[in-house]
Amino acid sequence: MTKTNTPARRWPRLAAALLAGAALLNAGTALANPEEVLNRYYAQAQQDPAAAFAALAEAAPRYPDDPRIQLEAGYYLLKQDRRAEALPWFERAVALQPERADLWKQVGYIRKALGQRSGAITAFERAAQLDPADRPARAELAYLRSAGGAWGPAEKGDIFGETYAAPEYNSYWDMAVLPVQARVGVVLADAPVVEAYVGVRLNVDSRSGKGPFGPQVYTDNMAAVAAGLRLRPLPGLALFVEGGAAYDLVDRGRTRWRGDVRGGFLYYNDWNMAPREGGGIRPVADVYADGIYYSRYDDNVLFTGRVRPGLRLAENERWALDAYLHAAAGFDTKGLRDNEFEELGGGAAVRLFGPAGLTFRAEGVRVFRHGGPPSYSTARIRLEHYARF
Repeated sequence: MTKTNTPARRWPRLAAALLAGAALLNAGTALANPEEVLNRYYAQAQQDPAAAFAALAEAAPRYPDDPRIQLEAGYYLLKQDRRAEALPWFERAVALQPERADLWKQVGYIRKALGQRSGAITAFERAAQLDPADRPARAELAYLRSAGGAWGPAEKGDIFGETYAAPEYNSYWDMAVLPVQARVGVVLADAPVVEAYVGVRLNVDSRSGKGPFGPQVYTDNMAAVAAGLRLRPLPGLALFVEGGAAYDLVDRGRTRWRGDVRGGFLYYNDWNMAPREGGGIRPVADVYADGIYYSRYDDNVLFTGRVRPGLRLAENERWALDAYLHAAAGFDTKGLRDNEFEELGGGAAVRLFGPAGLTFRAEGVRVFRHGGPPSYSTARIRLEHYARF
Protein backbone atom coordinates (compact mmCIF):
# COMPACT_ATOMS: atom_id res chain seq x y z
CA MET A 1 0.00 0.00 0.00
CA THR A 2 1.27 3.49 -0.92
CA LYS A 3 1.66 5.96 1.97
CA THR A 4 0.08 9.39 1.39
CA ASN A 5 1.33 11.31 4.42
CA THR A 6 5.03 11.23 3.74
CA PRO A 7 7.04 14.28 4.83
CA ALA A 8 7.70 15.15 1.19
CA ARG A 9 3.98 15.47 0.54
CA ARG A 10 3.17 17.33 3.76
CA TRP A 11 5.73 20.14 3.37
CA PRO A 12 4.18 21.76 0.25
CA ARG A 13 0.78 21.85 1.92
CA LEU A 14 2.21 23.33 5.08
CA ALA A 15 4.10 25.97 3.12
CA ALA A 16 0.96 26.94 1.21
CA ALA A 17 -0.98 27.28 4.45
CA LEU A 18 1.74 29.45 5.95
CA LEU A 19 1.83 31.69 2.88
CA ALA A 20 -1.95 32.09 2.93
CA GLY A 21 -1.87 32.94 6.60
CA ALA A 22 0.85 35.51 6.02
CA ALA A 23 -1.20 37.08 3.23
CA LEU A 24 -4.26 37.29 5.45
CA LEU A 25 -2.20 38.74 8.27
CA ASN A 26 -0.71 41.32 5.91
CA ALA A 27 -4.17 42.25 4.60
CA GLY A 28 -5.47 42.57 8.11
CA THR A 29 -2.57 44.80 9.02
CA ALA A 30 -3.27 46.96 5.95
CA LEU A 31 -6.95 47.23 6.79
CA ALA A 32 -6.02 48.30 10.29
CA ASN A 33 -3.88 51.14 8.91
CA PRO A 34 -5.55 54.02 7.00
CA GLU A 35 -2.12 55.24 5.90
CA GLU A 36 -1.59 52.00 4.03
CA VAL A 37 -5.06 52.24 2.48
CA LEU A 38 -4.27 55.73 1.20
CA ASN A 39 -0.82 54.76 -0.05
CA ARG A 40 -2.26 51.84 -1.96
CA TYR A 41 -4.96 54.13 -3.36
CA TYR A 42 -2.40 56.68 -4.58
CA ALA A 43 -0.29 53.96 -6.20
CA GLN A 44 -3.20 52.16 -7.86
CA ALA A 45 -4.87 55.40 -8.99
CA GLN A 46 -1.98 55.99 -11.40
CA GLN A 47 -2.82 52.79 -13.30
CA ASP A 48 -6.53 52.14 -12.69
CA PRO A 49 -8.37 55.05 -11.00
CA ALA A 50 -11.76 53.32 -11.03
CA ALA A 51 -10.42 50.19 -9.32
CA ALA A 52 -8.50 52.33 -6.83
CA PHE A 53 -11.66 54.24 -5.94
CA ALA A 54 -13.64 51.02 -5.56
CA ALA A 55 -11.07 49.69 -3.10
CA LEU A 56 -11.03 53.01 -1.23
CA ALA A 57 -14.82 53.11 -0.99
CA GLU A 58 -14.86 49.52 0.27
CA ALA A 59 -12.30 50.32 2.97
CA ALA A 60 -13.86 53.66 4.03
CA PRO A 61 -16.50 52.22 6.44
CA ARG A 62 -13.65 50.75 8.51
CA TYR A 63 -12.25 54.25 9.11
CA PRO A 64 -15.27 56.50 9.76
CA ASP A 65 -13.12 58.95 11.74
CA ASP A 66 -10.47 59.55 9.06
CA PRO A 67 -11.42 62.58 6.92
CA ARG A 68 -8.61 61.95 4.44
CA ILE A 69 -10.31 58.87 3.03
CA GLN A 70 -13.62 60.77 2.76
CA LEU A 71 -11.91 63.61 0.91
CA GLU A 72 -9.99 61.44 -1.53
CA ALA A 73 -13.19 59.64 -2.46
CA GLY A 74 -15.05 62.94 -2.79
CA TYR A 75 -12.41 64.52 -5.02
CA TYR A 76 -12.31 61.45 -7.26
CA LEU A 77 -16.08 61.71 -7.78
CA LEU A 78 -15.83 65.45 -8.47
CA LYS A 79 -13.29 64.78 -11.21
CA GLN A 80 -15.85 62.45 -12.77
CA ASP A 81 -18.57 65.18 -12.51
CA ARG A 82 -20.50 62.93 -10.11
CA ARG A 83 -21.40 65.76 -7.74
CA ALA A 84 -24.46 64.15 -6.16
CA GLU A 85 -22.32 61.15 -5.18
CA ALA A 86 -19.44 63.35 -4.01
CA LEU A 87 -21.55 65.47 -1.67
CA PRO A 88 -22.01 62.85 1.13
CA TRP A 89 -18.25 62.23 1.21
CA PHE A 90 -17.50 65.93 1.68
CA GLU A 91 -20.25 66.31 4.25
CA ARG A 92 -18.76 63.47 6.30
CA ALA A 93 -15.34 65.11 6.00
CA VAL A 94 -16.59 68.51 7.12
CA ALA A 95 -18.43 66.90 10.03
CA LEU A 96 -15.07 65.49 11.15
CA GLN A 97 -13.25 68.80 10.60
CA PRO A 98 -15.86 71.55 11.07
CA GLU A 99 -13.16 74.16 11.59
CA ARG A 100 -11.97 73.94 7.96
CA ALA A 101 -13.36 76.82 5.91
CA ASP A 102 -12.12 75.26 2.66
CA LEU A 103 -14.29 72.17 3.20
CA TRP A 104 -17.39 74.27 3.90
CA LYS A 105 -16.67 76.21 0.72
CA GLN A 106 -16.36 72.99 -1.29
CA VAL A 107 -19.72 71.81 0.08
CA GLY A 108 -21.14 75.18 -0.96
CA TYR A 109 -19.86 74.82 -4.52
CA ILE A 110 -21.31 71.32 -4.82
CA ARG A 111 -24.70 72.29 -3.42
CA LYS A 112 -24.82 75.32 -5.70
CA ALA A 113 -24.09 73.12 -8.73
CA LEU A 114 -26.81 70.69 -7.62
CA GLY A 115 -29.36 73.50 -7.30
CA GLN A 116 -29.54 73.33 -3.50
CA ARG A 117 -29.57 77.07 -2.93
CA SER A 118 -30.38 77.21 0.78
CA GLY A 119 -27.82 74.52 1.58
CA ALA A 120 -25.20 76.34 -0.49
CA ILE A 121 -25.89 79.60 1.35
CA THR A 122 -25.49 77.83 4.71
CA ALA A 123 -22.15 76.33 3.64
CA PHE A 124 -20.75 79.59 2.25
CA GLU A 125 -21.93 81.44 5.37
CA ARG A 126 -19.96 79.01 7.53
CA ALA A 127 -16.89 79.31 5.28
CA ALA A 128 -17.01 83.10 5.46
CA GLN A 129 -17.41 83.02 9.26
CA LEU A 130 -14.40 80.74 9.67
CA ASP A 131 -12.25 82.70 7.22
CA PRO A 132 -13.40 86.32 6.83
CA ALA A 133 -10.55 86.90 4.36
CA ASP A 134 -11.92 84.28 1.93
CA ARG A 135 -13.15 86.59 -0.84
CA PRO A 136 -14.45 83.82 -3.17
CA ALA A 137 -16.67 82.43 -0.40
CA ARG A 138 -18.04 85.89 0.38
CA ALA A 139 -18.59 86.58 -3.33
CA GLU A 140 -20.50 83.33 -3.83
CA LEU A 141 -22.61 84.07 -0.77
CA ALA A 142 -23.41 87.57 -2.02
CA TYR A 143 -24.34 86.29 -5.49
CA LEU A 144 -26.63 83.58 -4.14
CA ARG A 145 -28.43 86.18 -2.05
CA SER A 146 -28.76 88.58 -4.98
CA ALA A 147 -31.00 88.52 -8.03
CA GLY A 148 -28.91 86.07 -10.01
CA GLY A 149 -28.84 83.48 -7.30
CA ALA A 150 -32.35 84.09 -6.11
CA TRP A 151 -33.79 83.16 -9.50
CA GLY A 152 -32.16 79.77 -9.08
CA PRO A 153 -33.33 76.49 -7.60
CA ALA A 154 -35.22 75.78 -4.37
CA GLU A 155 -35.70 72.86 -2.00
CA LYS A 156 -38.91 71.08 -1.02
CA GLY A 157 -40.48 72.48 2.12
CA ASP A 158 -38.78 75.88 1.87
CA ILE A 159 -40.92 78.83 2.92
CA PHE A 160 -39.89 81.76 0.75
CA GLY A 161 -40.55 85.40 0.17
CA GLU A 162 -39.86 87.44 -2.96
CA THR A 163 -39.78 91.18 -3.47
CA TYR A 164 -39.31 93.10 -6.71
CA ALA A 165 -39.28 96.81 -7.52
CA ALA A 166 -37.95 98.79 -10.48
CA PRO A 167 -38.61 102.54 -10.23
CA GLU A 168 -37.71 104.18 -13.54
CA TYR A 169 -37.59 107.64 -15.06
CA ASN A 170 -38.17 107.98 -18.84
CA SER A 171 -36.94 111.25 -20.36
CA TYR A 172 -39.07 111.14 -23.53
CA TRP A 173 -42.32 110.87 -21.60
CA ASP A 174 -40.99 112.90 -18.65
CA MET A 175 -42.53 110.22 -16.48
CA ALA A 176 -41.60 108.10 -13.49
CA VAL A 177 -42.99 104.57 -13.16
CA LEU A 178 -43.01 102.37 -10.06
CA PRO A 179 -43.74 98.64 -10.44
CA VAL A 180 -43.70 96.60 -7.21
CA GLN A 181 -44.33 92.90 -6.54
CA ALA A 182 -44.19 90.79 -3.38
CA ARG A 183 -44.93 87.11 -2.78
CA VAL A 184 -44.89 84.61 0.06
CA GLY A 185 -45.06 80.91 -0.68
CA VAL A 186 -43.95 77.36 -0.09
CA VAL A 187 -41.95 74.95 -2.26
CA LEU A 188 -44.17 71.92 -2.85
CA ALA A 189 -41.64 69.87 -4.83
CA ASP A 190 -38.06 70.27 -6.00
CA ALA A 191 -37.70 67.86 -8.93
CA PRO A 192 -38.87 69.93 -10.74
CA VAL A 193 -39.54 72.92 -8.51
CA VAL A 194 -43.25 73.56 -7.85
CA GLU A 195 -44.27 76.53 -5.72
CA ALA A 196 -47.56 77.83 -4.34
CA TYR A 197 -47.79 81.48 -3.33
CA VAL A 198 -49.92 84.50 -2.58
CA GLY A 199 -48.82 87.92 -3.71
CA VAL A 200 -49.54 91.54 -4.46
CA ARG A 201 -48.65 93.66 -7.49
CA LEU A 202 -48.67 97.41 -7.87
CA ASN A 203 -47.94 99.70 -10.81
CA VAL A 204 -48.24 103.47 -10.72
CA ASP A 205 -46.82 106.29 -12.86
CA SER A 206 -46.51 110.04 -12.47
CA ARG A 207 -48.60 111.10 -15.51
CA SER A 208 -51.70 108.95 -15.82
CA GLY A 209 -54.93 110.58 -14.70
CA LYS A 210 -57.82 112.63 -15.91
CA GLY A 211 -57.30 114.68 -19.08
CA PRO A 212 -59.46 117.19 -20.98
CA PHE A 213 -60.95 114.40 -23.10
CA GLY A 214 -61.17 111.68 -20.47
CA PRO A 215 -58.66 109.57 -18.55
CA GLN A 216 -55.14 109.49 -19.95
CA VAL A 217 -53.36 106.22 -19.20
CA TYR A 218 -49.66 105.82 -19.93
CA THR A 219 -49.10 102.59 -18.02
CA ASP A 220 -51.51 100.19 -16.32
CA ASN A 221 -52.00 101.90 -12.96
CA MET A 222 -53.40 99.13 -10.78
CA ALA A 223 -53.06 97.13 -7.58
CA ALA A 224 -53.73 93.38 -7.57
CA VAL A 225 -53.86 90.49 -5.13
CA ALA A 226 -53.59 86.90 -6.32
CA ALA A 227 -52.79 83.30 -5.46
CA GLY A 228 -50.80 81.20 -7.87
CA LEU A 229 -48.81 78.13 -8.78
CA ARG A 230 -45.39 78.20 -10.41
CA LEU A 231 -43.51 75.36 -12.07
CA ARG A 232 -39.80 75.65 -12.83
CA PRO A 233 -38.88 72.71 -15.08
CA LEU A 234 -35.51 74.16 -16.17
CA PRO A 235 -33.05 76.63 -14.64
CA GLY A 236 -34.32 80.16 -15.27
CA LEU A 237 -37.68 79.05 -16.75
CA ALA A 238 -40.94 79.51 -14.84
CA LEU A 239 -44.43 78.50 -15.94
CA PHE A 240 -47.15 80.07 -13.83
CA VAL A 241 -50.85 80.68 -13.41
CA GLU A 242 -52.47 82.94 -10.85
CA GLY A 243 -55.89 84.34 -10.15
CA GLY A 244 -57.25 87.12 -7.99
CA ALA A 245 -58.62 90.63 -8.31
CA ALA A 246 -57.21 93.95 -9.52
CA TYR A 247 -58.16 97.54 -8.75
CA ASP A 248 -57.75 100.43 -11.23
CA LEU A 249 -55.84 103.23 -9.52
CA VAL A 250 -56.88 105.62 -12.31
CA ASP A 251 -60.58 106.05 -13.06
CA ARG A 252 -61.06 104.56 -16.52
CA GLY A 253 -64.83 104.81 -16.65
CA ARG A 254 -65.40 101.18 -15.67
CA THR A 255 -65.80 99.12 -12.52
CA ARG A 256 -62.53 99.55 -10.69
CA TRP A 257 -62.46 96.07 -9.13
CA ARG A 258 -62.15 93.38 -11.77
CA GLY A 259 -61.25 89.71 -11.81
CA ASP A 260 -57.62 89.14 -12.75
CA VAL A 261 -56.26 85.91 -14.23
CA ARG A 262 -52.71 85.72 -15.55
CA GLY A 263 -50.62 82.86 -16.83
CA GLY A 264 -47.72 82.04 -19.09
CA PHE A 265 -43.96 81.76 -18.92
CA LEU A 266 -41.00 83.80 -17.73
CA TYR A 267 -37.38 83.11 -18.58
CA TYR A 268 -34.25 84.76 -17.22
CA ASN A 269 -30.65 83.66 -17.40
CA ASP A 270 -27.30 85.34 -17.08
CA TRP A 271 -23.82 84.33 -18.12
CA ASN A 272 -20.54 85.07 -16.37
CA MET A 273 -22.21 87.44 -13.89
CA ALA A 274 -21.05 85.90 -10.60
CA PRO A 275 -18.23 87.96 -9.07
CA ARG A 276 -14.70 86.64 -9.42
CA GLU A 277 -11.56 87.17 -7.45
CA GLY A 278 -8.91 89.13 -9.29
CA GLY A 279 -11.16 91.29 -11.44
CA GLY A 280 -10.23 92.00 -15.04
CA ILE A 281 -12.42 92.87 -18.01
CA ARG A 282 -14.51 89.96 -19.28
CA PRO A 283 -17.69 89.40 -21.35
CA VAL A 284 -21.05 89.09 -19.58
CA ALA A 285 -24.64 88.79 -20.78
CA ASP A 286 -28.20 88.29 -19.66
CA VAL A 287 -31.43 87.40 -21.46
CA TYR A 288 -35.10 87.75 -20.55
CA ALA A 289 -38.30 86.62 -22.28
CA ASP A 290 -41.94 86.23 -21.33
CA GLY A 291 -45.32 85.39 -22.81
CA ILE A 292 -48.26 86.19 -20.54
CA TYR A 293 -52.05 85.94 -20.86
CA TYR A 294 -54.04 88.75 -19.22
CA SER A 295 -57.77 88.41 -18.64
CA ARG A 296 -57.99 92.12 -17.77
CA TYR A 297 -56.62 93.06 -21.19
CA ASP A 298 -59.57 91.47 -23.00
CA ASP A 299 -58.00 88.01 -22.96
CA ASN A 300 -54.84 89.27 -24.60
CA VAL A 301 -51.39 87.67 -24.74
CA LEU A 302 -48.26 89.83 -24.68
CA PHE A 303 -44.73 88.70 -25.52
CA THR A 304 -41.53 90.55 -24.68
CA GLY A 305 -37.86 89.68 -25.11
CA ARG A 306 -34.58 91.34 -24.21
CA VAL A 307 -30.87 90.59 -24.50
CA ARG A 308 -27.97 92.55 -23.00
CA PRO A 309 -24.47 91.44 -24.04
CA GLY A 310 -21.71 93.46 -22.47
CA LEU A 311 -18.43 93.71 -20.58
CA ARG A 312 -17.65 93.49 -16.88
CA LEU A 313 -15.37 96.51 -16.42
CA ALA A 314 -14.64 96.31 -12.69
CA GLU A 315 -15.76 94.28 -9.69
CA ASN A 316 -15.13 92.99 -6.21
CA GLU A 317 -17.19 90.77 -3.93
CA ARG A 318 -19.60 93.64 -3.14
CA TRP A 319 -20.25 95.36 -6.48
CA ALA A 320 -19.65 95.20 -10.22
CA LEU A 321 -19.68 97.71 -13.09
CA ASP A 322 -20.99 96.56 -16.47
CA ALA A 323 -21.37 98.25 -19.87
CA TYR A 324 -23.71 96.60 -22.35
CA LEU A 325 -25.72 96.74 -25.55
CA HIS A 326 -29.50 96.58 -25.27
CA ALA A 327 -31.97 95.01 -27.70
CA ALA A 328 -35.63 94.36 -26.89
CA ALA A 329 -38.96 93.76 -28.61
CA GLY A 330 -42.64 93.43 -27.74
CA PHE A 331 -45.48 91.67 -29.54
CA ASP A 332 -49.24 91.74 -28.96
CA THR A 333 -51.44 88.89 -30.25
CA LYS A 334 -54.25 91.40 -30.85
CA GLY A 335 -52.02 93.86 -32.64
CA LEU A 336 -52.42 96.72 -30.16
CA ARG A 337 -49.78 99.13 -31.38
CA ASP A 338 -48.93 100.55 -27.96
CA ASN A 339 -47.68 97.08 -26.97
CA GLU A 340 -45.56 96.42 -30.07
CA PHE A 341 -42.07 97.89 -30.30
CA GLU A 342 -38.37 97.31 -30.90
CA GLU A 343 -35.57 98.94 -28.95
CA LEU A 344 -31.86 99.29 -29.67
CA GLY A 345 -29.34 101.05 -27.49
CA GLY A 346 -26.85 100.62 -24.70
CA GLY A 347 -26.29 101.29 -21.06
CA ALA A 348 -24.25 100.87 -17.92
CA ALA A 349 -25.12 99.12 -14.68
CA VAL A 350 -23.74 99.05 -11.16
CA ARG A 351 -24.69 95.78 -9.44
CA LEU A 352 -24.58 95.47 -5.67
CA PHE A 353 -24.13 91.86 -4.58
CA GLY A 354 -25.98 91.47 -1.33
CA PRO A 355 -29.32 90.62 0.28
CA ALA A 356 -30.94 93.79 -1.12
CA GLY A 357 -30.30 92.65 -4.71
CA LEU A 358 -29.87 96.19 -6.09
CA THR A 359 -28.83 97.25 -9.59
CA PHE A 360 -28.62 100.85 -10.80
CA ARG A 361 -28.97 101.32 -14.60
CA ALA A 362 -28.62 104.21 -17.00
CA GLU A 363 -29.64 103.52 -20.62
CA GLY A 364 -30.03 105.35 -23.89
CA VAL A 365 -32.26 103.64 -26.48
CA ARG A 366 -34.05 104.23 -29.76
CA VAL A 367 -37.63 102.98 -29.64
CA PHE A 368 -39.30 101.95 -32.91
CA ARG A 369 -43.11 101.84 -33.16
CA HIS A 370 -45.37 100.40 -35.87
CA GLY A 371 -48.23 102.61 -37.00
CA GLY A 372 -48.60 104.26 -33.61
CA PRO A 373 -46.62 107.00 -31.89
CA PRO A 374 -43.50 108.03 -33.79
CA SER A 375 -40.21 106.35 -33.11
CA TYR A 376 -38.17 108.25 -30.59
CA SER A 377 -34.98 108.29 -28.55
CA THR A 378 -35.06 108.32 -24.78
CA ALA A 379 -32.85 108.07 -21.74
CA ARG A 380 -33.88 105.87 -18.85
CA ILE A 381 -32.65 105.71 -15.28
CA ARG A 382 -33.75 102.72 -13.23
CA LEU A 383 -33.10 101.20 -9.82
CA GLU A 384 -33.84 97.46 -9.81
CA HIS A 385 -34.40 95.32 -6.75
CA TYR A 386 -35.08 91.60 -6.60
CA ALA A 387 -34.56 89.36 -3.61
CA ARG A 388 -35.65 85.91 -2.53
CA PHE A 389 -35.35 84.97 1.11
